Amino acid sequence: MKKQYDIKFAARKYQTQDGQEKTYWSQHGTMWIDEEGKVTIKIDSIPQSASWDGYFKAFPHHPKEERFVQKDDLDDVSF
Repeated sequence: MKKQYDIKFAARKYQTQDGQEKTYWSQHGTMWIDEEGKVTIKIDSIPQSASWDGYFKAFPHHPKEERFVQKDDLDDVSF
């Protein structure tokens, strides 16, 4: 089973409503590591930021929650 990672860049810092400083990470590709330890990297884009120093970071991939609309839910919608 391949391990999947998201390739990201720290695009900017921002403040939360409670005053915490956080980092916004922009997605730029995917990396896979197979059972033999071989690494495959797919770069989808390159940051257009003056602060980009040529380095990315790899984070374990966490799929977004898929949202499905139930057919029964559509019956209540008026058009």
